[in-house]
Amino acid sequence: MQLEDIRTAAESAALHPNWREGDHLLALLAKNAGERPNEVAMRERDHGIWQEYSWADYLDIVVSFAAGLEEAGVTAHDLVAVIGDNRPNLYFAMLGAICLRAVPSPAYPDVPPEELAGQLRREASAWLWPKIRSRLTNSCWRAAAIPTCSSSSTTIRAA
Repeated sequence: MQLEDIRTAAESAALHPNWREGDHLLALLAKNAGERPNEVAMRERDHGIWQEYSWADYLDIVVSFAAGLEEAGVTAHDLVAVIGDNRPNLYFAMLGAICLRAVPSPAYPDVPPEELAGQLRREASAWLWPKIRSRLTNSCWRAAAIPTCSSSSTTIRAA
């Protein structure tokens, strides 16, 4: 499903008078990757070991996510439900969606199936990106193909 209330550039500018061209996260990410590619952009402690992502790594991963989403069929203004912990992969996936001008909608992985199904219905999410463990590649599912969630299930199943 597509967003129905898309603002024009002039309407957006009126709502955000201090906004400037290039004033967004992706522009800042690209700027930092260009100016300080090897500096640490993000750290995460995983099983007691610090994992670091440089600005160049961060940009590369986000663009790779965007390419995967685009290959799956995600387009501008699609709503993409992204399931994940408050960890780098969640942000990589969300920024990857934003690269395509899609709208990410995060959900924690331990959300009960009924609540997730409700979120997908309320937001009319077109896509669901599931939690990814230990790798960045996985399938992106059309939310329409996932109409049922049962409380006895720990996964979302296509009907």
